[in-house]
Amino acid sequence: MRNITYTLFLAFGLVACGGGGGTTSIDANTTPKPLIDSSLLYDGKVAKLQDPYRQYLWHIEAPTNRTFGYNYAITQDSSANVAKAWEITKGEGIAIAIIDNGFEANHEDLKDNIVLTYSVINENDEVSSEGLGTHGTAVAGIVAAVSNSVGTIGVAPKAKIVLIQDSQLTTDADTLKAFEYAQKSGARVINCSWGTNNVSDAVAHKIKELYDEGIVVVFASGNDGYSLDRYGINDESELAFVLGVGSSSESNTRSSYSSYGDSIDILAPAGERIGIVATDDYGAYQLGLHEGILEDGYTFFRVHRHRLLLSQV
Repeated sequence: MRNITYTLFLAFGLVACGGGGGTTSIDANTTPKPLIDSSLLYDGKVAKLQDPYRQYLWHIEAPTNRTFGYNYAITQDSSANVAKAWEITKGEGIAIAIIDNGFEANHEDLKDNIVLTYSVINENDEVSSEGLGTHGTAVAGIVAAVSNSVGTIGVAPKAKIVLIQDSQLTTDADTLKAFEYAQKSGARVINCSWGTNNVSDAVAHKIKELYDEGIVVVFASGNDGYSLDRYGINDESELAFVLGVGSSSESNTRSSYSSYGDSIDILAPAGERIGIVATDDYGAYQLGLHEGILEDGYTFFRVHRHRLLLSQV
């Protein structure tokens, strides 16, 4: 099974951050040089970082909304301290490919950072969230939501993103096609917020090829809460040439639902009793605070209840 989680944003904070640009149509089977126009990787804008939901982004920094932090017992050491890293970079000049299911490419917090889109399903540049869920939209926002004084903000608000849409029932052939597109795009980071527990030799070989080219490939450890060291499990997140990421809680412990193992590299904040704010075209979700609910286009995820299962066929 492909166990999908929202815990990969820290990996992007470690290697990248970014912003701005339009969507470009390309052919996944051609072009030996990077598909991204390098001029799109820099927009020259100064982010004011006044996005209204920043006060709830405990994974970015210690909560600035004290009522929120107190109500959910969020400890001061539970964040990834990303705001401090922004003093060095917000991801300028970096492109991140996100391989996932449903994407709302016109989302107000995403569209200015999207430089390429590709659908493995339809073999064209049209991606959508219709019938495919909103997991991809949420992951994209956690990674690189724009700082534009609306909604939320990503870990890498000035990074550019390449959205690669795969189906909910996928094959190794489609997975390889997605990786090949990401490779040709010129992205330096590839995020895969999913895993199979049984990676094939062909897919593992392709990921090793990407690693040898200096591309950082990130995989989630999964949401099943068990050890990946058990006999019979061979997950992508365990590969030596992958950055494997599990989930940590608002009290800076491993989230109970997060799968773990000796080969997992890091834990990143995603929550236990509470999740993290993300872009999501399902609309409002009750926060449980006096501030009320999030508006259409944003959701407060309790991560382990919003996993998506994909089957390997």
